[in-house]
Amino acid sequence: MLARMFSEENTSWHSATDSRGAYLFDRSPDYFEPILNFLRHGRLIINPTVNSEGVLEEAKFFGVTKVIEQLEPIVEVHKLDASGHINRKEFLNMIGRTSSSSTLRCQGFNLYGVDLSNLDLQNINFKKADLQYCILKGANLTNCSLEYANLEGAILD
Repeated sequence: MLARMFSEENTSWHSATDSRGAYLFDRSPDYFEPILNFLRHGRLIINPTVNSEGVLEEAKFFGVTKVIEQLEPIVEVHKLDASGHINRKEFLNMIGRTSSSSTLRCQGFNLYGVDLSNLDLQNINFKKADLQYCILKGANLTNCSLEYANLEGAILD
């Protein structure tokens, strides 16, 4: 979409320009900033105060496929988180939809008593998650963030 917007053959997109010829976009700067930075350096970094779903919608609008692929699992995780407890099947679906180069953010999730044994959980952010009585035996926890996570009664070995 961005390439088409600046193409000379483009007749459908009529963005205003200022006196210097700079293009003006009537889009949310909060949601567009992470996309612009991604295009600059190839990493998607979203300020914690910015809604990931809004950034996803901007990425869809501009057709930035790599950002869409990274954000869809994150937005899905946030939707599951809002509904409360997550079971093993839902968690496996989240892992399956997340690319290996992305960090799955499970901050504050309620995974109380879920069997996560023998799963590759490396690089997952479990900050402030409720992992009470989870079965983590044989799970790969390399580079996981477990800061302030509740691991009371969790089976780790």
